[in-house]
Amino acid sequence: MNAIIFTAISTTVLVETLEQLMFKASTKYDEFRHHFMIGGIVLHVVQIITWFFVIALVPLNKAVPSLGATYITIALASKYLFKEHMSIRGWVGILAIVIGLTLITSTGL
Repeated sequence: MNAIIFTAISTTVLVETLEQLMFKASTKYDEFRHHFMIGGIVLHVVQIITWFFVIALVPLNKAVPSLGATYITIALASKYLFKEHMSIRGWVGILAIVIGLTLITSTGL
């Protein structure tokens, strides 16, 4: 995987993670609900743009599974930022995603 593809996918995953965290924060902090909602919507637009860039560079059957990384980043961020519980099943699921991503990227993106 070259640096441009890695950066494009990483940016998409990061923006999607921040988007979901904004939407979650909008449900927890009433006084800033509007601000978090607007932030989440803006990040969603940015995520769509970065995603179009990714699918222009990478075959769709490789690009879509790479977004599995968002499940990892969102789960970990929500655990630490919002103190959400992670069960053993959750950790096993994250491990399965890591293995899957490793298999997909080892065959080349």
